[in-house]
Amino acid sequence: MKTDATHKVTRLEIIDDGGRGYVNMRAGGIETSLQDDDRTMKIFTKGRSNASDERMFTDSEVRAMLNEIRNLADGYWNEAGHGAPDMLSPSEIDGISERGGIFLDPA
Repeated sequence: MKTDATHKVTRLEIIDDGGRGYVNMRAGGIETSLQDDDRTMKIFTKGRSNASDERMFTDSEVRAMLNEIRNLADGYWNEAGHGAPDMLSPSEIDGISERGGIFLDPA
């Protein structure tokens, strides 16, 4: 059995074709182990994820939520002619999303 310890890690993510399949934001003392002639990888953590406190969204869920927020802001700006002083404009929402690596649907 081969083991590797990474003591600085505090977040564990497992990414699959659908995005983040598993996320633990309270991970600690991560250890990996290759077993079965290196065909099985096991990941052990001393921290526990609390599903009632956290939920990680897939990239497509985040994109859908941000599109809806941008569409609501766009409707408000078009109807009122301006936004509230502390309200982001649709283009500001697009810019923030893009800096985060999420490109929203064309308006």
